[in-house]
Amino acid sequence: MAEVDYYFTLLSPWAYIGHDAFHEAMERTGTTVNYRPINLPQAFEASNTPMLGNRHKTRQDYRTLELQRWGVKRGLNFNYWPAHWPFAAANADKMIISLVQNGESPAAFMREVFTGIWDLGAGGKLWRRECPCLRSGCGRSQRSSFAGASQARRD
Repeated sequence: MAEVDYYFTLLSPWAYIGHDAFHEAMERTGTTVNYRPINLPQAFEASNTPMLGNRHKTRQDYRTLELQRWGVKRGLNFNYWPAHWPFAAANADKMIISLVQNGESPAAFMREVFTGIWDLGAGGKLWRRECPCLRSGCGRSQRSSFAGASQARRD
């Protein structure tokens, strides 16, 4: 049976975007997943990569655009800028490790955590904040599609 080492962080919207597709592929192929949560701030520091808030505004805006595109592609009700993010993920990581050590898949737990953070229809709606580019007048909302602010949904 094939195995895959899955390095991820609950802090990553990209891990949320790929979560369901990844697990569907692993199930479809009968691949065993070895879950390896990482400490993202430590990984960024070790690789001399700036955290999102320290990146140039253009890179931050492009990140939001790509998240919007992938959110639409995956049919997600995406919260691109949760108010309580980044957060300390260590306790959730320990829960994932504990589930694995007890012979259980952490996929459902991870899905719930991801949904609570990144999904506007779940807990994420309570955590929503404005995209930083709104403060500079770009006119986009974190809920608008990549096609433009005219398609933004209103609360």
